[in-house]
Amino acid sequence: MFFSLAFLFDFIIDYILVLYFSVVFSFLLFLVVLVWGFIVLFKGF
Repeated sequence: MFFSLAFLFDFIIDYILVLYFSVVFSFLLFLVVLVWGFIVLFKGF
């Protein structure tokens, strides 16, 4: 019982870390695209 509980806890922590990193990566990618879009827009004018 204790082993399965520890395994489940480890799995949940790994899942949360992966989810957190994917959200942070998506946000950074969005910021980069936004900044690049502004640069292209201002260089266009």
